Amino acid sequence: MIGAASGMRGAPPGGARVAASGARLGSLVAAFAVLGLGALAGCNGSDKVEAVTLQARIDVIEAEVRTRIGPAACTSDGECRVLPMGALACGGPSSFVPYSIRATDEGALGRLSADHQALSAEQLKERAAVGTCIALQVPAAYCELSAPLSCKAR
Repeated sequence: MIGAASGMRGAPPGGARVAASGARLGSLVAAFAVLGLGALAGCNGSDKVEAVTLQARIDVIEAEVRTRIGPAACTSDGECRVLPMGALACGGPSSFVPYSIRATDEGALGRLSADHQALSAEQLKERAAVGTCIALQVPAAYCELSAPLSCKAR
């Protein structure tokens, strides 16, 4: 599952650029996997390929979210929010990712989140997944006041 944008702590200058380009590369690899696996649908059974391509679509969305969020730079708690991601078997998101509203298109993130939740729910349904019926508490978003300043969730 997608991790918080806190992996940049202690990163050298330009580390955000490297992380963003890595996420874009991951998006491209996943997209090519979707295209290539679609061509194999008749070879290995379409159910298996559909499951793999569903996961690839989820992976592409996660990479896009990471790219759009970037380092989640902030100057105050008021600039920080959390994005629901994934799905639980009984409903609701499976995780929350902190982001900053300073340089993020919230509408685009919201659409990606909705797509990710729908695909994750579809994947759980295909797997006939079950789990404990709990609702995750929405974490509080805050601006961590150590360098580099970035949004976190608690």
